[in-house]
Amino acid sequence: MDKLAASSKNTQSKCIVCGSERLKHFSRYNTAKETEGIFIGRRLVRCQSCSHIQIEPMFTEDELDQYYSQSKYWSEKHSDDRTHKLQSKAFSQIAYIESKTSLNDIERVLDIGAGYGRFFQELRALLPEREFKFTAVEGGPDAVTYLKETFDAKIHKSYKAVKGKFDLIVISHFMEHMSNPSELMRLISRSLTSSGVCFIEVPNKDYAYRKNLTPHISFFSPESLTHCSTNNGLKVVDITTAGTPLILLDRSNAPHIRLLRAAARFYEKILIGRLDQQYNEIFLNTLIKRSKMTERSTAVAGRDRYRLQALLKL
Repeated sequence: MDKLAASSKNTQSKCIVCGSERLKHFSRYNTAKETEGIFIGRRLVRCQSCSHIQIEPMFTEDELDQYYSQSKYWSEKHSDDRTHKLQSKAFSQIAYIESKTSLNDIERVLDIGAGYGRFFQELRALLPEREFKFTAVEGGPDAVTYLKETFDAKIHKSYKAVKGKFDLIVISHFMEHMSNPSELMRLISRSLTSSGVCFIEVPNKDYAYRKNLTPHISFFSPESLTHCSTNNGLKVVDITTAGTPLILLDRSNAPHIRLLRAAARFYEKILIGRLDQQYNEIFLNTLIKRSKMTERSTAVAGRDRYRLQALLKL
């Protein structure tokens, strides 16, 4: 065991999802060489109660606010050269929501971490006859101006300032940057109308395939996102994974990972639509069981995909 692992055996931090102190060293926190010093020397710990994985030591909200105020991360994430990708993602999110619930009664929409309002844009394009009332949580000055001018949106710089009730709340790729996601979930439970829904999208176990984890500090799985929701007054309508299979993103050269990666590509390109779904899963599961999987490789096996989507209600 290296010094980093040894020093973390008796960590005093708490799980930011369930509050448990039963945290155990999981792995190093991988950063790029040019990564800002705030992330260097940290590690990942896993909660033994709810399986959530988070950075250790955990940042304070003030530390995160200072980091993002000086970082170009959000401006780069919402840059013009990513417009098509962001629009496609918003369209797929709306399609997911519509597949699980009706959009007929949605009028008041809150987007937490709205950027330049790609979700608003696609929703309004899909239902141009509707009069939506948009509210956004967004701190970028240029984005705030755009949201006001384009969508006549009400703006809050912090989710803590949000008041009122909403028919739809959207939280897309925001919670993985938070040091207190449970606080946000409690806000959601107070802010939904009786028939309202909340859509959440976060990366799915991205510690398993990203070489540079910066600036993510919280790594959700279906299990830990479910815990975070139900522990704070919300019910899970649906939770699923979407996008590229994680096995295709894993960078390991271990023989069993290479085998699984090849099997997954074959599964995606050849088997889907040609064989019964049950036999597809049997095919992959058989390979998985024969390959002496480690915990890390198990996390990226089979049909697990890199985006985690959930729909919640009261």
